[in-house]
Amino acid sequence: LQRPDPARCRLADAFGDRAPRVGTNAQAGEIDLAGEVGDQFRFVEPGGGQVDEDRDAGTALSLPGDVIQLVDGERPVPAPDLIGRDFTATGPNQRWCGDITYIKSWEGWVYLATVIDLHSRRVVGWAVADHMRTELVLDALAMAVAARHGDVAGVIAHADRGSQYTSNDMAVYLERHGLRGSMGRTGVCWDNALAESFFASLKNEFVYRTVFPTRRKAIDGIAHWIE
Repeated sequence: LQRPDPARCRLADAFGDRAPRVGTNAQAGEIDLAGEVGDQFRFVEPGGGQVDEDRDAGTALSLPGDVIQLVDGERPVPAPDLIGRDFTATGPNQRWCGDITYIKSWEGWVYLATVIDLHSRRVVGWAVADHMRTELVLDALAMAVAARHGDVAGVIAHADRGSQYTSNDMAVYLERHGLRGSMGRTGVCWDNALAESFFASLKNEFVYRTVFPTRRKAIDGIAHWIE
């Protein structure tokens, strides 16, 4: 089984079949992601406006038609990998995993954050919006916490090292609720494989078979599919 390329993991989820090849000309600019240029890939809107404008330092990954650029920001808050690719749990509210994915409408992108309980394999928290700021993942976590009536102390909250999950705001939220932060390695899809698998099902069963004329249609459709 071939090990997934770290840079390709993020490009493939964002661009789907139109993902540019790493190290080759793509759209308007030359993309070269060889080596370690930072801890995160982050999107900028077409034309150069940042989507995640005040988060951690890393590589800003542009949408089609834009050029990769580096942006400065907060220093990432570290966390160990408490899951180690073992996506099981002996009971509910022991281990959660979270991630963000990107869905295209005719008006532009919408962003979905989910929280999955590793015991039931069910989505216990989610949020969808027209931005991918840290509050998107915090809203998803807040739904999961509320569904458990706030009794979540000691629950492992696993994610990748996306800038939203390594932000100071996330660290504060985890500490406030007694959640134990956990992160896989930078750009390694398999370290958050359950979340990636859920997004693959969402896209194959629904997103790729549906046309979304507006962001609102995409948001409503995703909400209906999850619920």
